[in-house]
Amino acid sequence: MQRVLTADPSDRVIVFTEFRDTQTYLADILNARGLGGDKLELLYGGMDPKRRDAVKLAFQAAPHRTPVRILLATDSASEGIDLQNYCHRIINYDIPFNPNRLEQRIGRVDRHGQRFPVDVAHFVGTDWENAEAKSFKGDLEFLSRVAVKVATERADLGSINPVLAAAVEAQLLGRPMLVDPLEVKQKPSASMLKAEQDVRAHTQRLRKQLSLSERRLHVSPVNVRRVVDVGLAMAEQQPLVDLSGGQVEVPDLKRGWERTVTGLEDPLDHVRRPVVFDGTLLEGRDDSAVHAHLEHPLVSQCARLLRSAMWQGHSKLHRVSAVTVTLPEDCGITGVLAVAYARLVVVGADGRRLHEEIMPVARAVPASGRSRAVDLGQLRKNPREDDIKARLRRALEDGFAPDACREAPAAALAPGPRRVPGSSRSGVLISVVGPGSR
Repeated sequence: MQRVLTADPSDRVIVFTEFRDTQTYLADILNARGLGGDKLELLYGGMDPKRRDAVKLAFQAAPHRTPVRILLATDSASEGIDLQNYCHRIINYDIPFNPNRLEQRIGRVDRHGQRFPVDVAHFVGTDWENAEAKSFKGDLEFLSRVAVKVATERADLGSINPVLAAAVEAQLLGRPMLVDPLEVKQKPSASMLKAEQDVRAHTQRLRKQLSLSERRLHVSPVNVRRVVDVGLAMAEQQPLVDLSGGQVEVPDLKRGWERTVTGLEDPLDHVRRPVVFDGTLLEGRDDSAVHAHLEHPLVSQCARLLRSAMWQGHSKLHRVSAVTVTLPEDCGITGVLAVAYARLVVVGADGRRLHEEIMPVARAVPASGRSRAVDLGQLRKNPREDDIKARLRRALEDGFAPDACREAPAAALAPGPRRVPGSSRSGVLISVVGPGSR
């Protein structure tokens, strides 16, 4: 470790051991060698959860933010946590009899986001090559070869050979081994390859479905930001402040909104972090900002306030809006298209919302002549009509997008007669939202 940290002071190392007493012993040695102090942290079973989270965050943070370089961890404390951000070196001070434990140790750093090949080291006794069978040195030498086998198989196939666990138990208990696990050459079978292909195809389908849902529901970063801006304005809170790189500073909120910024403080220096509405901006970075997603307290609070104001009828929101949109040429609409949006909510006996749907009802109002109803409801498996209907609904939704919807100038809001602009491809969309819509 002295050699590694001397060559690269920002490098990090994890030392695994099974026992708490051994961990304390190693900590004393490292402190005596000048590798302790703020460079060293310990993870062990039974420690305070908040302290455990603080150690994990310090080890996962960028090297310039924290001096921690060495982590002494027991198996019970390190299960289920990620430590791969800035560490790819593992030292097994002792080798557990169960190879699955070895795999779990390696899995703390050999996971998504790791940028370097994982380096795993362990100890063996002196003259281990000539150790007698069934002796302590012989068993230690056998375990060392198992450790190498586990690391190799994980690198090649992603998981250990299931034969290893039973073979180690047989070796250490003096039972006969029917198969030498160290000589087994596991090859990806046809079923494994098919399963991998199925998982890849399923992942692609889920990604495509997610993208489609985001487009249909308009769950874009700019729309989420728009909801927060409107919600803060309605609650008479200070507005967000734009920073560089897509980051946004959340001001000091009041009157019960303080809880919506819980979690913005950096756990290391307790400085309030900015938020981003686009999660892709945080890829490859540490926790210098917080993603304001749909379930974030601030976004959820603004969405609830806005939803309540839209549908309960007691707010200062303008329920009627008029925008100019580009409609499909073959929809046959010129002039004004009036659309009323209603909300259908199905609630269970326990008050939990089971279903919610926004239903548009439209009517085309030409410059002369009678108006006519326009069907914007469910698709009816008529390819041509469904295609027109889908494109028309998409055009209406795009007309209210943040980058397309602008506040009208004061002159346009002055009272007096209006000429409705219209052609074969454009028209005025009048939207009515809220209770009492006709």
